[in-house]
Amino acid sequence: MASRVLALIRRMLRSRVILILLLTSLVLLFGSLRSLPQIVSTTVNLQDNLPDILVRDVAVRVCPRLLSRSCTMDGYRKISKDLRLGSSWLGQAYLFVSEVPRSEISPDAQVVLDVHIGSESPAPVGPGHDKEPPQKLEFDNRKSYHEPLVARSEMDQRGSFEVEEGETTVDNKGKWIRKSHNMWLKIGRPTDFAVTDVDVLFGIDAVDPRFGWSLKGDRNNSLAVGSDAHPRVTIKLGQNQEVPSVRLRVDSNGKFKIIQVADLHFSTGVGKCLDPYPEDTAENCEADTRTLAFLNHLLDEEKPDFAVLTGDQIFGDAAPDAKTALLKSVAPFIHRQIPFAMTFGNHDDEADLSREQLMDIASHLPFSMSQAGPEFAKGVGNYQQTVYMHKKDNPVVSIYFLDTHKYSPNPKKLPGYDWIDESQLEYLKATYQQFSPLRSLDVKKHLSMAFFHIPLTEYRNTSNPIVGNYREPSTAPRHNTGARSLLSELGVSVVSVGHDHVNDFCMFDRSYQPSGMWDAGQDTEVSDAKNVPQKTASRTSPIGEGEHPIWLCHGGGAGLGGYGGYGGYVRRMRFFEIDVNTNMISTWKRLENGNTESRIDQQVLVDGGTILGL
Repeated sequence: MASRVLALIRRMLRSRVILILLLTSLVLLFGSLRSLPQIVSTTVNLQDNLPDILVRDVAVRVCPRLLSRSCTMDGYRKISKDLRLGSSWLGQAYLFVSEVPRSEISPDAQVVLDVHIGSESPAPVGPGHDKEPPQKLEFDNRKSYHEPLVARSEMDQRGSFEVEEGETTVDNKGKWIRKSHNMWLKIGRPTDFAVTDVDVLFGIDAVDPRFGWSLKGDRNNSLAVGSDAHPRVTIKLGQNQEVPSVRLRVDSNGKFKIIQVADLHFSTGVGKCLDPYPEDTAENCEADTRTLAFLNHLLDEEKPDFAVLTGDQIFGDAAPDAKTALLKSVAPFIHRQIPFAMTFGNHDDEADLSREQLMDIASHLPFSMSQAGPEFAKGVGNYQQTVYMHKKDNPVVSIYFLDTHKYSPNPKKLPGYDWIDESQLEYLKATYQQFSPLRSLDVKKHLSMAFFHIPLTEYRNTSNPIVGNYREPSTAPRHNTGARSLLSELGVSVVSVGHDHVNDFCMFDRSYQPSGMWDAGQDTEVSDAKNVPQKTASRTSPIGEGEHPIWLCHGGGAGLGGYGGYGGYVRRMRFFEIDVNTNMISTWKRLENGNTESRIDQQVLVDGGTILGL
C-alpha cells in the first residue's frame, strides 16, 4: 500500500499538478495578506466614526426628599429634573446616565442602542424572533447592563410578560434589557448611530423636534414614578447633526409673509384653558392642544415664509419644565421647515430656565434664527435679521428684535413694566450703521419692521386712530427712552408687540420727537463684527427732518393658556405680507373660533415706501 502512495506522489510531481496547487495556494495566501490591512483599516475607521461620547447605561433612582441633594450614583451623570416635578412630599426621582468616551470603547463593548418606555418588551415576537431566556450577568459599572433577576421558569409561571428588572429579550439587532420604572434598554456593540445623549421631557403632548433626537413613550406610557408629570425619555442618536443654515428670501413674486405668534402661554403638559370662547367649549378644554390645532391650521392655510414669536411662549409656573414648553412652541415650524425667530416676554423665564439658557436652546434649534445678541446691550434677544432678494444677495428688508425685559427696576417711582434700555438703542444704531452700506440709497425702498413683547410708551395714546380692538388699558412702561423715535429714524415703519392679550389693533402714531442720537460730532458706541463696542463718530439722522409717522400694532393673544375675557375674546394671530416690488406692507388677522377661513381687519400699512395714515 505504501509503495502505491509513493508512486502516486511521483506521478503528480512529474505531471506538474502539485506545482499548480502550490501556486494557487500562494496566490490565495498573498491575496489574503493584501486584504488584511483593509480589514484592519475598516476596523480603525469604524472606531474613528464612533461618536465622541456613548451611553452605556440609563437608570432611575428614587430618593427621599430630605436626601435629594445626596441622590447620586457613582460613575453616572444625574439629569437634574425631578421626574415627579416636585409633586411628592416624600421623595424625588431622577434619571442617571453612564457615559463612556470613544477612546475607551473596545470593538466588543456593550452600549445603549435604543430606549423603550412601556410595560411590554419592544422586541418583535414571531418566527425568527423568539424571546431568549435571561442570562446571568455580573453587574459592572463599566458595562451597560444589569444582572437579570427573574428566571424563565418564574416568568412562564406568571403566564404574562410583565417582568421585573433584569429580564431580557432579543431581536435581530441587539438585546433588550428590562430596567425599572417601565424602561427598557437595547444593548449591543458600538455603532455610529448609538445613543449619545439622554434627556427628560414631560407630558402626553411632549415633542422633540431637535435633529437626531427621538422621544420615547406616548400618551399611555411614561416612566412609572408615581406622579401625573408623565416623564418621558428622549435620546440623541449618533453625532450632532448639522443644522441647516437659513437665509430669508422673498419668493419669486417678490413677496414675503410673516406670521406673528403672540402669547402662546404653553405649559408642561396640556395646560388649562383660561376664558375659552364660546363658553360652552370650556369643558375638557386642553389649552396647548387647542392652541396648537389653531396654529397648525393657520400654517397650513397661509403658508408663511417666516414666523415671529413675540414672547410668553412659556407660561411661568405652569411650565415647571420650561424646555418641554419651548420645544412644543416651535415644533410646528420645524416640522414644516419654516424659519422662525423669537423674543422673550415677562413669563418665559419664571420657571426653571433663565433667559440665557432658553436662548441657548432656541438658537441651536433647526430653522431657528433667534440670537442672544451682544453682551453690551441689556437683555437677551437683541438682534437683527435681513431678508434678501429671491435669487440675489441684495438686502431688501430689515427686521429688528428687542428684549423688553420684565418688571420695572424702580417700581415705587415707576410702577409697571421695564423699558427698552439706552444700551439697546445704541445697539440698534450701531447695527443700522454696520448694514447701511448694503441698503439702497433710497431709504423708502428698504422696508424695515420691529418685533418685541411689551409695548412702547406711545401705545398709551388712545387718541391715535386705530384699526382693530383696544379692549384693555395698555401696560406700556411709564418711562420713555425714545425707542419709538429711534426706530422711526432707522426706517422702521411697523412695530408689532404682544403682552396685552385682548388688544389687537394697529395704531397710526405721529408723536415723533428727534431721538438726539445723531447729533454731528457726538461720539457714540457702536459694535464691530464681533459685537465689541467701539468708539466712532455719529452722523445726522439718515431720514432727515419730517413727521416720521409709524404703525404700532398688537398681535393679539394666541394661546388658550393665557387670559382672554373682556367680552368673549376669540384667540387670534396676525400676519404681515411684504411686497418688495411695490414697497408695500399689508396686514390682517385670523381668528381661532368661527372665522378661521377669513381674514379680518385687512389693511395696507405702507405703499410705495410711504407710510399710509388713517
